[in-house]
Amino acid sequence: MTDKEMARPPGFAPHGKRWRIVKRIPNALLPHYAGETHLRYPIDAANESAARVIGWRWHAETEETFERILKTGSANKTRIPADEVSRLVSTMLASALGADEEGLLLGGNSEPHSRSAALAEIEAGARKALGDGDLSAIGPVADDWLQSHGYALAPDSEDYRRVLLEFAKGLSQVLQALKSRRAGEWVDTPAVPPLTADTTPPTAGVPLLSAVVSAFIAKADKAKPMFKKTEPTLRLFLEVTGDKPVSALRQTDIDDFFALLCKLPPRWRDEQRKRGCTVSALAVVAWPECIAPKTLEDSYIAALRPFLGDSRRLYGDQGFPMHLTTDGIKYTGTRKGRERAQRALRPAELVRLFNGPECAAFAADPAQAHRYWLPLLGLYTGARVNEVCQLNPQCDIREEGGIWLLDITEESEGDSRVSKSVKNETSRRPVPVHPELLRLGFLRYVERVRAAGHALLFPEWAPSGGKASAAAAKWFRGYLAALGLRDETPRACILGFHCFRSTFLARAYDLGVLDAEAVTGHADAKVSAIVRGYRGAAGLDKRKRILEQITFDIDPPKPA
Repeated sequence: MTDKEMARPPGFAPHGKRWRIVKRIPNALLPHYAGETHLRYPIDAANESAARVIGWRWHAETEETFERILKTGSANKTRIPADEVSRLVSTMLASALGADEEGLLLGGNSEPHSRSAALAEIEAGARKALGDGDLSAIGPVADDWLQSHGYALAPDSEDYRRVLLEFAKGLSQVLQALKSRRAGEWVDTPAVPPLTADTTPPTAGVPLLSAVVSAFIAKADKAKPMFKKTEPTLRLFLEVTGDKPVSALRQTDIDDFFALLCKLPPRWRDEQRKRGCTVSALAVVAWPECIAPKTLEDSYIAALRPFLGDSRRLYGDQGFPMHLTTDGIKYTGTRKGRERAQRALRPAELVRLFNGPECAAFAADPAQAHRYWLPLLGLYTGARVNEVCQLNPQCDIREEGGIWLLDITEESEGDSRVSKSVKNETSRRPVPVHPELLRLGFLRYVERVRAAGHALLFPEWAPSGGKASAAAAKWFRGYLAALGLRDETPRACILGFHCFRSTFLARAYDLGVLDAEAVTGHADAKVSAIVRGYRGAAGLDKRKRILEQITFDIDPPKPA
């Protein structure tokens, strides 16, 4: 055996163009490793000498972990360095302020009284700890963060008392920052601090998950609506999984992440802000309601799937596991699918909405014209609320070949406060103005808004978070409730503007009108994208013929 071979750590061997170290897990510790019998650690280094150094370091750390499990029954560390305490507190601060900022980006989901209650709770905890000297008040918050990062400190240890004090200081910083924001003075969300040298796995050439996540977010198209789901989902995945070399990721990390999500309440970010705890801590609470299957699929799985695909392509030769996938992920929560699906409005409900005294008042008052036209546009187009609200009267409503149309697209010029968007490829479409809208005087309204120089069809509703529809959608939800039309029957709801899509398509079906989906921008599930591309989009004349056949038994008052 050569001197070089003698210097190799046990289990060290070449592996393709790199090296790898394999270590057998002691039989007594197998239950702690979910059935795995060996630990495998890939090493990417400039040469074998450097690889052996990394291998010996990993070998020593693994032996230390084995010994800790044998002694304590847990892989958790019982001592914590001072710089790691500082990192955890800084991470807590970044997490709390980041969650608050995300709520603002999504349109301010939190009710004012809820946000006030959260501030009061944080303030009470900080005052009790720092003012009264009762550090135990910080215990639940500190314990959540310690446990999620692999620490189990003795309650009577000096380390634990230091952690409580530092977390109390951090909670005070959170409180002051949130108070400043509520007072209209912006405080930036700090960056999540990187792992310290003591805790960063020594893996030369293998990028950390945090670096891969940051790179993906940096190149993502921030103008697309999906970005608002992608960034927070990936940040959450990083928080739950922990920062580690991507070569250490396992399919169980993906599965466990989605299993945890299924245990969270629908507005879990509000709860996190209120409690100042980790997401993992929220997942163990017995919530009366959890997130819905559609939320899991359309938000979280839809955000993580392209990240995994991109990472396999770019980092597969640097250790990113090529088998990681979201395929086969199952919803494990308690909610049923399509609970919030909205049904079509019934004839009597349409009469109440469009022939009632409220609609008459809107028609008689030019200052309320936006409230008059918004529901009518929804009914006679089946369009989404944001598609309608982001229309620019200067260019998106025009005449082509004798046909007046609404151009639903993200490519035209829009209001400077709005990031125009469409949901998908089939959503980008011209929609002829329905004859009933023309009869009621819609073009006169458009001309008035255009002449005033507005770049939004309904300038009275100010944009929020880059979307033109937030205030309009909120108003219409409240309007439905005020009229007594709100219906929360599962899978047959009337909750907001989206009910017009169901109403439009249901009416077309009742009247025997074919291809109404060409007007609403729905993709026919029975037709592949290739076939849709081959057929091309329905022409403007055809869409006009479709629209002319779809009528409703209502008689809205004509604006003055």
